[in-house]
Amino acid sequence: MDLKDIVGKIFNFQLPRKIIFGIDSSETVGLEAKALGGNKILLITDDNLRRINIAGNIEENLLKEGLSVDVFSEVEAEPSIEVAEKVTEVARKGDYDLVVGVGGGSVLDMAKVASIAATNPKPIRKYVGVNLVEKPGLPKILMPTTAGTGSEVTHVAVITLLEEEAKSAIISPYMFGDSSYCRSKINLLNLQHAQKIDCFNRLRCVKSRSGSDDGG
Repeated sequence: MDLKDIVGKIFNFQLPRKIIFGIDSSETVGLEAKALGGNKILLITDDNLRRINIAGNIEENLLKEGLSVDVFSEVEAEPSIEVAEKVTEVARKGDYDLVVGVGGGSVLDMAKVASIAATNPKPIRKYVGVNLVEKPGLPKILMPTTAGTGSEVTHVAVITLLEEEAKSAIISPYMFGDSSYCRSKINLLNLQHAQKIDCFNRLRCVKSRSGSDDGG
C-alpha cells in the first residue's frame, strides 16, 4: 500500500470529556454530579441492579451531597423503541438537570437517550440514525457495571425496532458522556453471570481477527 493511501485519509477520534478510573472512584459520583451542575438527577438503571443494591449505593452517594434523585429502572436487555419512548417521557416531564446511568450497555444507552430527549423535543424515533440530534443533551454521568460493551465511551445508543425485527441506533457526538467511570468497584459487585458474559464477548472479538474476508 502506498504511504499516501494512509496519510491522505482523514480520521476522527472522539472520547467523553472525562474518564474516571479507580476501584473507589464510584464513591465520588455525588461530587462529580455537583461539579456538572446537577441538582435534580434522573438515575437510569435496571431492576436487577436495584435488587442487589448497586444502584441504591449510587443513589445514596448522590443524596449525601444534597441532590434530588428520581430512579427509572424499567430498562430491559436490548431495549426496544418503546422503552426508549418511556425514558423520553420521564426525562421530559421531570425538569431534570443531569442524568446518571448505572448498568450495562443497555442501561447506559437509555441514559444517553434520556439526556438528549430532555433537550430535543421531537419524537425519539426521529433521532434514530446518524447526526440527527439537533442540540446537546443534559450533562450525563455513565457508570458501567459490566465490561462487555464499552457504551460508557461511545456516542451510540442501540435501540431494537421490534416491528422491523431489526436493531438501529442513535449516533451523535451529543451522546458522549460528560463523565464516564471505568473499572470501579461496581464492576466487581455485579452478578457473576454478567461478568462471565463479558468474558465471552471478549472472546468473540477474536473472530474479527481470525475470520476470512468472506465471513468464513
